[in-house]
Amino acid sequence: MRKPLPLRKGDVIAVCAPAGPVDAGRLARGIARLSAAGFVPETAEGLLAAAGFLAGNDDHRARQVDWALTLPEARDRKSVV
Repeated sequence: MRKPLPLRKGDVIAVCAPAGPVDAGRLARGIARLSAAGFVPETAEGLLAAAGFLAGNDDHRARQVDWALTLPEARDRKSVV
């Protein structure tokens, strides 16, 4: 089984929420906890957007996932065996 390398202090963490709407207060607390742990949280554009019970329209949600998976600031996370 291949496992990703562990995160280190200073690593960038992409924060997105393509499934459902985000509560602004909970998001702020989560970002504060990531920062306090030594990570650098980067949030997706339009993270607080909502369309009913979804986190925006399909295109918006797909762009969030694509952004999170291709964030250039994130360190290359090669796997270890």
